[in-house]
Amino acid sequence: MIFVIWKIHTQNKECMIAVAKNDSDHDTCHDGKKQSHTADGTYHLIIPKFSVQDEGSYTCDTSYQAGGSLEIVRVSAWDARLLWPLILAGVLGIIFTVFLLTVLYFKCKNCMPLSVFRKICCKPDMPANNEDKPQLPYDPEELQPYASYVQRVNSIYNSSADLFKS
Repeated sequence: MIFVIWKIHTQNKECMIAVAKNDSDHDTCHDGKKQSHTADGTYHLIIPKFSVQDEGSYTCDTSYQAGGSLEIVRVSAWDARLLWPLILAGVLGIIFTVFLLTVLYFKCKNCMPLSVFRKICCKPDMPANNEDKPQLPYDPEELQPYASYVQRVNSIYNSSADLFKS
């Protein structure tokens, strides 16, 4: 490889970082970005403290003795610190809701006086006395359906017989 040039176009500025094999490095960014290379000849662009200001287009122009390559990388970022208050507010809201529902459940389960909530969600553990329940009228059909049927048929038969006697 003969040289590597990074042309950086961000929101705030345009700059260039160049490294040549037998020449001095060239850096117009002056913001901490730098090129690094490994022993096997691989070059990397290092951006310390990456932030939203580093969004933009990064063009890497690499030249070799037998040719070259041009790569364009579009970089976008977001400020992750802004998301934490929203996440924290959501988690605290859920915790508060679960806590409130748990307290209401135990209050209703133990039937402690909570006025409206007791009437809505608490059922008495002991069955009501028979004196409290209204007595249903006695329905003979429910207890003796055949006897009731015979009684009706007889009354119809007797009433029709009375009509023919007159």
